[in-house]
Amino acid sequence: MRFIHIFNPSNEMALAADVTNYTPPKRIQQLEQQMASLPAAYARRGDVVLTDWSAATYAQLCQRAGCELVPAPWGWSKAIRHKLLRWGVPERLMPSDETLGLWRTFASRSFVIPYQQRLRAAFPLPQLLVESAEEFIGGGGGGGHPGPASGPPTARMPSSASPNFRAAAAAFASPSRSRA
Repeated sequence: MRFIHIFNPSNEMALAADVTNYTPPKRIQQLEQQMASLPAAYARRGDVVLTDWSAATYAQLCQRAGCELVPAPWGWSKAIRHKLLRWGVPERLMPSDETLGLWRTFASRSFVIPYQQRLRAAFPLPQLLVESAEEFIGGGGGGGHPGPASGPPTARMPSSASPNFRAAAAAFASPSRSRA
């Protein structure tokens, strides 16, 4: 199976708009044009990276590739599905409207935020706590203004930090660690 990759970073906005004829803001359109070849970084040998919709039709690209190309956009929405249908991609190679509706729900803030909170509660990450803003910027000057930085910020590790995290943090902070 070979794919035709399409860079469409406006997908989240198109999902939110939930329309078939979505036009992203001009700056996003420029980004899509300038970065259209980005999927070449992860495409497999024999895949096609679409950089210009007007250069060829879907049928022409399939003929050149010698097989049917499965669309693989950066993200799916009603807008990209509609655009691909108009371009000639068979409907059976794309997610259904029902599936797109589910993906839109799963991508919404009202769905994501509660799960993000549950994940944070289930898998807490220790945080470094800075004692004060003055210590963070290494200050010490008078008149309420911190002086020049005098070294790394002073921070303490919370007691909940695991031994492995403590060891990794200590190794990172070690003066013998080479810094580029």
